[in-house]
Amino acid sequence: LVDMLQDSSPSAQRNLMAEDSSDDVERTSLTAGKIPDVASAGPFKRPGVLISAVGTHVAAVALLAMMWHTLKKALSPEAPLLTWRTFPLHPFLMTLAFGFLSPVAAAAWRSYEHLLGFTHRQVKVFHGVLMGVAALTGLLGVIDMWLVHEDGAAAQAATRASPGPRRRLRPASLHGV
Repeated sequence: LVDMLQDSSPSAQRNLMAEDSSDDVERTSLTAGKIPDVASAGPFKRPGVLISAVGTHVAAVALLAMMWHTLKKALSPEAPLLTWRTFPLHPFLMTLAFGFLSPVAAAAWRSYEHLLGFTHRQVKVFHGVLMGVAALTGLLGVIDMWLVHEDGAAAQAATRASPGPRRRLRPASLHGV
């Protein structure tokens, strides 16, 4: 395309640039055949895209599995992990959103058209849906943590309202050493 712009006259360059800047661009006969079709190149003609896409998917699945295992072992060995208004649900939802769905969506945007033969529109829709689900999952993680803290504040308020002597907390500097 650059060679064609350099070889053609200034008026032809303006016409070609005007055609490329319109929304309903169709490839002109000048560019047909000179721009390689990367979608038909196959996965092995672009090894960097293949390696990064596979690496992203493997790392995302590994991160999600490690988070599940860690939360299950450390924070809730007997309780179910996916219970609403519990602390372990928050890091799991955040890891699902920003450690799994977002990277997979980014890898999909970059590689599914070239490696899997999806159309550009299909990749755009898939990427948008994954990013939307990631944002919604992250929002659910924030809401869950909000509710956990709200429940904790209600429990603290209930213990403060119980009868008995109340001590006023003072800074440590006033108690003396």
